[in-house]
Amino acid sequence: MPLSNKTLPAGQTGFVANEPYLLLLEENEGLRNKLAEVETQLENINTQLNELKLQLAMKDEKITSLRQEIGVVSGQAAETGVAEAGGEQTAAVAENTMASDDLAQGKVIYEICAACHSLNAGENKIGPSLHGVFGSKSGAVEGFEYSIFMKMKNIIWDEEAMDQYIKNPTVFVPGARMLTGGIAEAEKRRKLIQYLKEVTK
Repeated sequence: MPLSNKTLPAGQTGFVANEPYLLLLEENEGLRNKLAEVETQLENINTQLNELKLQLAMKDEKITSLRQEIGVVSGQAAETGVAEAGGEQTAAVAENTMASDDLAQGKVIYEICAACHSLNAGENKIGPSLHGVFGSKSGAVEGFEYSIFMKMKNIIWDEEAMDQYIKNPTVFVPGARMLTGGIAEAEKRRKLIQYLKEVTK
């Protein structure tokens, strides 16, 4: 049936519809449907984010408990080290314990990122793979469609650049499509970056 003969919307009686008007109505309806679809996707993403935050909170509690246990062991090792090697062994144990602890916490923090980013080479998700990211150029992962803003940033991902991006993605790269709002706590960013440097080599 020709577009000009279609039934007019309610309240449009007495109005003579022409083809451009009806085409606009169809386009408008299509946009509304697309908006509803995107809103549904966002709701699903928010649900996933809330689940990840809950998991993170639970693991933070577990990590705190483990740190207390490690602290006791480290204290005992420190006393032994002072007696046997003038404190050198104590320093080494404490340093290794701290590094291991940071990596463990960084891994937990990474779970926020894991919904969108893979650590495997060539495995792109909502975001690009993070494999080999340090030392690489922004917008350079093969097979991933970046925003024009990320391509125009033209930076090399080092610790400083990664820290600024994770802190506030849309400030560091205006127009960035990262779904999370960033991580405000500097210590969490440091541990996450240390973990990423270790596992993305």
